[in-house]
Amino acid sequence: MPLRLITGVRMIWNMSKNQLRVMTAKQFAEQMRVNYRTALNWLEARLVPGAERKPSPVGEYWEIPESALKMERPKPGPKPKAEAATKQASKKGGKK
Repeated sequence: MPLRLITGVRMIWNMSKNQLRVMTAKQFAEQMRVNYRTALNWLEARLVPGAERKPSPVGEYWEIPESALKMERPKPGPKPKAEAATKQASKKGGKK
């Protein structure tokens, strides 16, 4: 079954005097000033602290706490693991 994400829902959870404000992936992307697909990539890679994927009757959606807006942006480009594997492969090939 393909993943279907809900983008237009705004949720606020009140707990006594404290309020935990939660955003959707679309709202998170707008606040971070990145493309929606970029935000989804970060979420799927578990780079956004506190973000949780939740089920709903029509698909799934992301709940992202407002505190996630303070996160450090991931660096663009390949992941360090891919770079390290490429360097090791080139070293092995060069020692023949």
